[in-house]
Formats: sequence, C-alpha cells, structure tokens
Amino acid sequence: MIGHEYFHNWTGNRITCRDWFQLCLKEGLTVFRDQEFSQSLSSDAVERIDQVNYLRAAQFPEDDGPTSHPPRPDRFIEINNFYTLTVYEKGAEIVRMLKTLLGPDLFRKGMDLYFKRHDGHAVTQEDFVQAFADVSGRDLQAQFMLWYTQAGAPRISTQHHFDPKTETYTLTLTQKILPTTDQQDKKPLHIPIRMSLFDPTGQALQLYRDAKKPSLGKECVIELRGEQESFTFHKVSKPPVPSLFRMLSAPIRLENELSDTDLIFLMKHDTDPVNAWDAGQKLMVHEILRIVTQVQEGTTLKMNPEWCEAFGFFLAKNLEDKAFQSRGISLPSFEHIAQKMTCIDPDGVHNARLFLKKELAQKYHSLFMDHYRANSENGHFSIEPHAIARRKMKNVCLAYLASLEEATTLEIALRQYHDANNMTDRATALYLLANWNTPERQRILEHFYKTWSHDDLVIDHWFSVQAQSQVPSCFEELTQLIKHPAFDPQNPNRLRSLVGAFCKANPLHFHNKNGKGYQFCGEQVIATDRFNRQMAAALVRAFSHWRRFDEARQFKMCTQLTQIKNQKGLSSDVYELVSQIL
Repeated sequence: MIGHEYFHNWTGNRITCRDWFQLCLKEGLTVFRDQEFSQSLSSDAVERIDQVNYLRAAQFPEDDGPTSHPPRPDRFIEINNFYTLTVYEKGAEIVRMLKTLLGPDLFRKGMDLYFKRHDGHAVTQEDFVQAFADVSGRDLQAQFMLWYTQAGAPRISTQHHFDPKTETYTLTLTQKILPTTDQQDKKPLHIPIRMSLFDPTGQALQLYRDAKKPSLGKECVIELRGEQESFTFHKVSKPPVPSLFRMLSAPIRLENELSDTDLIFLMKHDTDPVNAWDAGQKLMVHEILRIVTQVQEGTTLKMNPEWCEAFGFFLAKNLEDKAFQSRGISLPSFEHIAQKMTCIDPDGVHNARLFLKKELAQKYHSLFMDHYRANSENGHFSIEPHAIARRKMKNVCLAYLASLEEATTLEIALRQYHDANNMTDRATALYLLANWNTPERQRILEHFYKTWSHDDLVIDHWFSVQAQSQVPSCFEELTQLIKHPAFDPQNPNRLRSLVGAFCKANPLHFHNKNGKGYQFCGEQVIATDRFNRQMAAALVRAFSHWRRFDEARQFKMCTQLTQIKNQKGLSSDVYELVSQIL
C-alpha cells in the first residue's frame, strides 16, 4: 500500500490523466508497479499466486456480472463507481501483458520513454501504449488497445494433436468473449501465452517452432491474435503435457481443462509455480464440485482416493518455500468455486468444503501436526519473508486440524492465542475459535476486545472475525454487534469490517434461505446511502450475481434491490449500480 501511493508520484501525479476515462492509466499501471515491488521483496512465485488468486476470486466475477465494463469505460453516471477491480486489477494485468510480449528489457525502455516523454503532461492510454510501440517497432494500437475498450474475460479453448510419425505436437487455440450488456459484438484480442511442454517423465522439452532453427528454450511466448490459430512444435517424440499461460500471462479463462491425470502430473512436475499451484487448485475445485453433487443427491460423501493421494504427496514435501507450500494446501475460496457452478448452491459448497477439510485433517493428522510444530517459533519474532512464510504454513495446518473440533486441537488454538508474540498468530487463533461452538469462544472474544480496545484497526478486525463466523448464532450476534458501543456506522472502516464482511465474506449466512441476510444488507444500503453513498454502493455489489442462484433466493434478492431502487432521494452512486444489477 505504501509502495502503491509512493509510485503514484510518477504514474498519476507527474504524469496524470487527461480525463476521468483514463483512470486505468494511473491505477492499473500503479497496481502493476506495486505488484512488481512486492515480488522483489519476498517470494516472486507466492506474490504472483496471491495476485492471481485475488484476480480470479474478485475481478473475474465482475467481468462475468451485470456491472461488467472495460478497463476504460466510455460512459458513467457517477464517477465514484469507476474505482473498480476491473480498472485496478485487470488494468495491471494489461500492463503485465506488455511486459510479456516485449520482454523485460524492451519493457523497461518503454517505461523510461513514457516517463521522459510525458513528465508534466496529462495523457491517455494511447500515449502510454505508444511508448512501447515506439521502442519495440510493433503495432500495439490497433488490436492490443482492445484490452482497454472491451468488457469481459476471453474464454480460451484448446485442442491438442500429437503426430508420432512427424514427431510434432500441434496446439490449436480458440478465443471467444461473451456478449455484455453494452457490447454485443466482440473482436479477437491480442493474447500472449507463455508456455512449456513436458515429456512423460516430467522433463521440460526444448521448444522448436521450426525443425531447422535453434530451440526457443524450454519456455516460449506464443501470440494468439485471431479467433483460432494453430501452433506446431517439432522434435516431440512422445505425447507431451502442455503448461499454458504460465505465471498467468493473460487474464483469461481456460474453457476445456486438462484431465485430472494431467493436472496431477503438472501439480507434481510443472516448473512454473503458479501453474503447479493452479493445477492443484483445479483438482480441488473438481473434487469439491463432485462432493457438492453428492450433497445435493443425498448420497454418502466420499473423497476421490487418487486426488487424496496427490494432496498427501504435496503435503508430505519438506519444501524450502513454505509460503508456496501453504498456498498449495489451501482450499479454493467460495467465490472461486461458485464461478464454476451454473446455479450457485451456498449450502452445498459450504458442506463440501467442510467435509473435505475434515477428511484431509483426519487422514493426514500427523503430517499437519508435524508441519505445525516444525514451523512454530520459539520466542523469536521476525518479519523476514521466510518467517512470514513459516507462520502462514503453521496457521493453514492449524485451520485444518481445527475443523475436527477435538479437545487437543482446542487446547493448541487456545495456547497459540495466549502465547502468541505477534498479531498474525493471535488473530488466526481468534478466527478459528470464533468459528467453534465452545464455552471458550465468547471468553476469548471478550478478552481480545478488552486487550485491544485502544487500537481501532485491531477492533476492526475483531468485528470482521465475528461477521464472518460460521456458527449458527452468527446472524443474531451480528444484530447485537450493530448496537455495540464501539460500532460507528459513519466510520467507513468500522462499517466495512462488520456489515461489509458479513455481506461479502460470509456466504453461508448471507445467503441463508430465510432471506434475513439479504434484508439486513438492503436495510444497511438504504441507511448508509444517507451519509456515505460510496460505501452504500460498495455494499449493494453483494447482490451482483443474484440471477445465478435458485429461484427462491433470486426472488428475495430482487425484492431488496427493487426496494433500494425505489427509495426517494437515492444517490446516483447506488442508483446506477442497482439499475445495472437489475
């Protein structure tokens, strides 16, 4: 955050925007710069994994929903609604694609030219992209600029053909972008694809686009520019497993995934950490969706033994990069899973995730305990990347163990809470205990409040932990917390930490079939709009995907949206969003 604001000195201030429609020019570019800065400070792979995870969980749904818009929109009612994940996060991905297309050296020259040419100017996206076109000699205006002006995420489908006689492997890629409200006809985008091929033993192949020319190395970038294109690689003696969009080289969705067997292979062998992690995440999503079907059909819940073995294989590793390993064993979020469902089933997803977590915790109990002990600190606290990574690994393992709700794990969580010499460990223990129906739960929540009541930011977290709790009494406690003397709705952080956290980060209770969560959110939007229209607009986005739920939930959410829209004196911020969502 500090880096982001500091970098605005150049990208936003010294070089600023000609008009509001160029907002992505400063925000998307500066997010990219703060991402690069963060990657230089710690694990490059883990930072990129976190960026990809956030993009998919938060921005991709925006691309797919009723508020979908290009990174550079061409119209607005209220400028406050411009500050979106598409402008920020997708805007950063567009800059990253320029770096992928040109390579680090030419990209740096393009940035240098941009700073030199436009210092003290108010400019446009075209001016920015032209700097890279000039240093590279490439035409980046005609097609690449479509990334800024077209809404929606491209869907990429793949076809694979291996010819043993000619020892060639042909990859055929097809792109399509679904119509959006404001744009029915989409043009093909310029998409960079960083890729590798792996042989059956897990070795990366040398890549030859022409059998008579030198190898491109074990990784190369191909460029998809038409609706469909084929890319042939020579000197491939056995059927390979492709690793596509390495480091997420473009913000796209792969339509036809690899088989689970190939995903397990990449999880074990891919040299690109993002794709290795992604293969594991896709396997988890497949497994959770399979269990959701079992939940819906009322059959006995069972794990896939092959997938379970692959998870255990990764968990048993003693990786030096604990941050990477912790991401690899973390279950995908509700938001990520929901994107794969035609009709979102909040109860089914919750029950499937919980079942999977408990089954893994039981089967690999000793491994989780070994990692927990091995990564615990002995009185020494550090903010070095390796120490942060160890805490992350330890706490992910504790979360798995806590799902069993055993007395021994409760004791470990309580001991961690009381003995912690840092807020990460204490806050994790608090979160786990807040999701546990035990007599100690309320005592720990009260202790935390009394201990940290002097620190507003820590109390924001205290509110947020309770708003996200999965215990059956969560909603009743929420209505009491609204009356808490420390809760001030006119404090944006406090409102976000309680009301925002419940509406956006507690799908189990927000989407309760009784509709109380929807009614609560609707009432808070109306009340908040009277004194903070931007916060009210942020809250109303919780209803964005109402059409993707069952009919009963759709009706209840639509009722709240209609009531909000019909309020007299409604701000333009909220009116614009509600109109789009409806």
